Amino acid sequence: MLSRLEGARVGSRYGASLKSRSQLRGFLPVVCLAGRQSSEGGLGETSKTRFAIVGAGFAGLGVCWNLLRQLKEEQGLRHRGGKIEIDVYDAHGVGSGASAVAAGILHPLNTRGNVTWRGVEAMNETLALMKQIDRWRQEKLPNDGNEAILRQTGVLKVAKSEKDLERFERIKAERRGEIELHVVRGAEAATGRGDDCRGKAPGYMYTPHAYAVNSPKYLELLEGVCHSMAGEGRDVSLRLCKTLVPSLEMLEGQGYTTIIICAGAAVGTIKELRGKFPLRLSETFGVELETALSTKAVASPEDRGLLASIDCDPSLLGQTYVVKQPEDKAVLGAVHSEEQVDPEDALGSRYCHIADGLDDRAQVVNREKMMAMASRLLEKSDTIFPGLLQGYELSSVHCGVRALPPKSEEGRLPVCGKINDKTWYLLGLGARGLLYHAYLSKRLVDAILVEDESKLPQEVTRLTREGETGGRE
Repeated sequence: MLSRLEGARVGSRYGASLKSRSQLRGFLPVVCLAGRQSSEGGLGETSKTRFAIVGAGFAGLGVCWNLLRQLKEEQGLRHRGGKIEIDVYDAHGVGSGASAVAAGILHPLNTRGNVTWRGVEAMNETLALMKQIDRWRQEKLPNDGNEAILRQTGVLKVAKSEKDLERFERIKAERRGEIELHVVRGAEAATGRGDDCRGKAPGYMYTPHAYAVNSPKYLELLEGVCHSMAGEGRDVSLRLCKTLVPSLEMLEGQGYTTIIICAGAAVGTIKELRGKFPLRLSETFGVELETALSTKAVASPEDRGLLASIDCDPSLLGQTYVVKQPEDKAVLGAVHSEEQVDPEDALGSRYCHIADGLDDRAQVVNREKMMAMASRLLEKSDTIFPGLLQGYELSSVHCGVRALPPKSEEGRLPVCGKINDKTWYLLGLGARGLLYHAYLSKRLVDAILVEDESKLPQEVTRLTREGETGGRE
């Protein structure tokens, strides 16, 4: 398995998603330098309201979009008077951290098949945002091509035992009316392909409410729509500041009205916030394959009646996941390194592209580690879905650092709240950035504009309420 990676080069993915942005001509970001000052006063100007957003991944761009949405709808911002400035800081640009290597699977279930905290509501808000972005693209970028950002695939969770099936039935009953779930029982349901069935399973659970997302393209368009919305307001400016924020003091010295920290696992690179949140940093690896596999093969032919009516291959959910992509591609994830991870490691993602023609600017780093983690993931996936991964070609390996929040009664939930009168945060989205970024960024912006933290769901403000910002999990 390792031999398939021979000759591969490993490089930085910093800025990789910016390559096709020449189409956004009027909306390209301006690079800001640390220490830039904004003059107060001016022609007819009475004041400025200045926002600094640290982080340009799912959370940071979600916050940016919601600030601009409030402005466009003439809610919350215009009453402040004067001009509005929004600066988004990220050392390497949009989607350069864990968001850049997200598998792109949007659904409301956890790995055990349970519906996550407010999962259906959060998924629907992400879908609504993506549909708005797609409408904007059709209007503003008619020549952008046919690269879809969203495809409905559904997701399938194979049962390992009769006990799993009983739990699936309970979930279905409890969530009736909230989400469509199907539980298929069958003694011959197999976790293998055709006649090559090395394992048997008693059935599976399936929901059509799951989507494959082209994450880099989505982030590219989300940035574009933010610049477009800012351009529609005479008194609004939006800048992407490609510089590292080493401290809150640096931002406070520039006169920002509000600072919003959405730096993910890199939050520890901000001096005052290092070690302040109980987030466990996890170096996470995934791979992309070229393969003609059909994920429907995890069920035996006799139990595919439900799946036969589905035009596409469903994503597979478990301790590893499989997301089938167009053009005979599939994304697998994820495995985690056991090594200590520093916040500085989270400033960018890494990728290992197997094909020739890698950008000469890419830096060769950690080649052996990337190869070893790819092999480990493929072997683990073959154990969970026996016989499924056959005849594939490995295309790439990717790696990013996630910030995992502590466990709570509702599971691992993001953390969101207020540090002081000027500084707020949205952190710890972990593996659920796609699911929660639209939902929580909207509520965070609503809370910021009325300066009332109680507008946030109490489950995600527990760090503030319980005074837990002094340690780690």
